[in-house]
Amino acid sequence: DMLNNMSRTLPPIFLLVSAFLVNLTLSRLVSLEREQIGLLKALGYRNAGIVLHYLKFVGVITAAGIVIGSLIGTWLGSYVTGVFADFFRFPFLLFTKSPDLYVAAAGLSALAAAIGALRGLREVVNLAPAVAMQPPAPPVFRRTLPLSLSAAGLVSQPMRMM
Repeated sequence: DMLNNMSRTLPPIFLLVSAFLVNLTLSRLVSLEREQIGLLKALGYRNAGIVLHYLKFVGVITAAGIVIGSLIGTWLGSYVTGVFADFFRFPFLLFTKSPDLYVAAAGLSALAAAIGALRGLREVVNLAPAVAMQPPAPPVFRRTLPLSLSAAGLVSQPMRMM
């Protein structure tokens, strides 16, 4: 029961974390390369070509993760099967490698990476050439609560930071 629950709980968590990390990495990369993207668009490159470039980047990361995950997962699966066989004294316990599971895991990993890349790719498409060659505008910061409702006067600044 414990292994069944873990097998249903942990993979979605890992896929969400991987989608978040791809999103974070690609968004930062796009924000760092704003000028280059704007220059490419000004020179006539289409959005599809630039998006394909970044999709290749995500594809390489995803492929490396799939290969490393498959190798380590196979090794870890056979190791845990051996530990279970020794601990529970089963006469035999076989670890089987099913190709359809590897294909399904690779497909889900690629889907999570694609979902994570959507925001960064949307930034690439929406970036106008003239705007991209200027430095980005600073973010807007504002208070969420009025000063009369905030705890600014009740506690010291170091306490608020903690």
